[in-house]
Amino acid sequence: MLKILSTPAVRLRVAARDLLYAMRFRPDFVIVAFVTSGLLATGCRAPNGENQKAKAESARENARVHESTLARRSAAHAHYAAGVIHESNGERDAALLEFFKAAKNDPGDEYVVLEVSRRFMQSKQPEKALELLLPACARPDASGALFARLGIV
Repeated sequence: MLKILSTPAVRLRVAARDLLYAMRFRPDFVIVAFVTSGLLATGCRAPNGENQKAKAESARENARVHESTLARRSAAHAHYAAGVIHESNGERDAALLEFFKAAKNDPGDEYVVLEVSRRFMQSKQPEKALELLLPACARPDASGALFARLGIV
């Protein structure tokens, strides 16, 4: 006989009936049922204190990474600004050095890396351009423009 289980109440009654049947005719099933229900009731996870310690350590690590990234990017912006000032004063070599430091501090800023590598190529210093392009191309989010420039160098 096949019954269609249409409501949650009917499904619950059928499940309870099957459980009682299994417990009545299979005594070893009682032990398995109690162990399983105990595991389900308590849950299979780490105690709350250990979980909180792991979360706190993860948050501290994320904060350290964020601070170091922020410091590197700030230094890159400062070097870029110094390069603009040197360039406006006609000091081309000093400007290029500052732009190099900016691109070195933040290889994720593709615009700066591409622009500085172009300037090094124009001034016949491909080894400096390569020094900038290799770390930028090693990033997982590197664009095709970086690889194209790397191919030119």
